[in-house]
Amino acid sequence: MYLLRCPFCGSESGEADPWSRCSQCGSILMYDAEDYEYKLMVDQNIHSIWRYSSALPLRYASNIVTLSEGFTPIVKAEHLGRILKISNLYIKDEGRNPTGSFRDRCASILTTDALHSEFKHIAAASNGNMGASLAAYARRADLYAHIVIPRYVDEGKLAQMIAYGADIIEYGTYVDESIDYISSLAYDRGWYQATPELNALSFEALKTIAFEIWERLGVPDNVIVPVGGGSLLVSLWKGFRELEAMGLASGMPRLICVQTEALHPIVDKFRGVCEHSIGVSKALALLVARPVLSDLAVKALKDTDGDALTVSDSDIMKAMILLARCEGIFTEFSSASTVAAVRKLLDEGLIDRSDVTVCIATSSGLKTISLVEVPGRGKRRRAIILYGGKPMKIRILEILSAKPRYGYDVWKNLGGVVSLQAVYQHLEELEAEGLISSYTSDGRRYYQVSDKGRRLLEALKTLEK
Repeated sequence: MYLLRCPFCGSESGEADPWSRCSQCGSILMYDAEDYEYKLMVDQNIHSIWRYSSALPLRYASNIVTLSEGFTPIVKAEHLGRILKISNLYIKDEGRNPTGSFRDRCASILTTDALHSEFKHIAAASNGNMGASLAAYARRADLYAHIVIPRYVDEGKLAQMIAYGADIIEYGTYVDESIDYISSLAYDRGWYQATPELNALSFEALKTIAFEIWERLGVPDNVIVPVGGGSLLVSLWKGFRELEAMGLASGMPRLICVQTEALHPIVDKFRGVCEHSIGVSKALALLVARPVLSDLAVKALKDTDGDALTVSDSDIMKAMILLARCEGIFTEFSSASTVAAVRKLLDEGLIDRSDVTVCIATSSGLKTISLVEVPGRGKRRRAIILYGGKPMKIRILEILSAKPRYGYDVWKNLGGVVSLQAVYQHLEELEAEGLISSYTSDGRRYYQVSDKGRRLLEALKTLEK
């Protein structure tokens, strides 16, 4: 039997909802088995996360919401290993999941629980992958999905949410603010809370990655994890701890946290640094300013004698291309941070070249395709056909002339043919030129045409006549 227990003070919360907090210290709760004398029963006939149902706190015999998530390949990176001079390098390729990311594991378990708990609406805050996963699985379960996204979201992930028909709400600049908003919104409206950092079942879903690594490799020396909010890192720690407690594994791998140089609050906390600044990075999935799970993530690192480091966008881009060209694995930009970290860890002597080292590649590179420059005239020709030759900034001015809009709304009105990041870049430049102004309302930044912008549009109309 599993109980919800506080990982810090040890208080039990009995039959509470999986998104409940500790009544004593306010911490996130985690499911904990009363004892581990049973053996993990792996169903070899099931090739998804549900092969480990004996180790999950859900006991549903029917109506499992699944798209065959999990059981993703672990590829030995022989060519890349020769270049980096490391003999036992492996890539856990989570991009092979149904919607292209590790969050499909969470979506399967959370929608299943919501369905059996008779919820009709399911909600989450997400800066990309969880939103896409939840939107897909909610459709599968005939649930209504509500996704709160921050300003900065990879457009490939946003396109998935739109395609699956999710209700999308933009709130805040970073996902921290989105999480705060969905916490109150879901409570007020009686929606199932599926934000991974807030729901204890998400740790259960992601711990299956640890089980899959153990099935294939046993216990590796190092597992390198891209870290934004910290839920994957915490879940891997939980999974390997359970394997050790059940007597199935001897020891734990060193967990190594990787964050971007632009924003690294968990690295800072691990190193005892109190202050951090926010820079600019293309690794949007890693941009979490105030991680809910920072204390738990640091606990996981220290418990495994792990480490934490940062890498630059330049190194991440090189690693993404290198992984694709050496091993045929096209991973998301943020995910490639783990491969970028390998070289740095080797150079600094923090891992051994003979270590069995696993890099978690959390998502497919197709989700961040705009970060890869594609030469040729086709893309430019397409833009001219769609916009009748009008410059993008003029088109944006025309859209804003009707009424004030926030960035995501502008992007939707453009038809999604340019990246969301490009839209925000144009908006910033238009504001710098005095052609538009902006204001904040209800957590969103709205843009409106200035008098100068309207005079420009009028002049252009006169010229067109």
